Amino acid sequence: MKASEVIYSNLNALFKQKVYPLVRPSSEKGLPYLVYTVLNANALNVVSGYFGRELAYLQLDVYHDNYDSCEDITNQMIQILNENVKPFYYDSRRYMYEDDAKLYRQSIECHIWQVTAPIQGLQVWVYLGENPKPYLNALTNLVNTDLPKINQ
Repeated sequence: MKASEVIYSNLNALFKQKVYPLVRPSSEKGLPYLVYTVLNANALNVVSGYFGRELAYLQLDVYHDNYDSCEDITNQMIQILNENVKPFYYDSRRYMYEDDAKLYRQSIECHIWQVTAPIQGLQVWVYLGENPKPYLNALTNLVNTDLPKINQ
């Protein structure tokens, strides 16, 4: 799932369909609302090349006309992402006031994994040494449990 799909699928209900990439259109009205920006995405590469996953660094800006309500909905947003997006890395928060719009703004930075291409024919070659059983168990757990959790 792309980062934008992760944001929409998890936060659209909280913001009552007021979730926008980069900027809120001037024709849109109503509070609160969320504007998200993918600041950058770092590709995951392995020996055989690009792995189809990127660590997407996001800025999520919550706007509201009430300071406490802005903080409350930002906290709810963080909780929803933390519970539903695995892994979810919450980095920082800034508290601001937009003078022109007369709105409070809380801006968080976080990062999540996004899937940009399906994995095709992944091959892993590992020397497991003289006693391979513990390594095989760990590798099996990684492939069957951990990798599928990264925002399928």
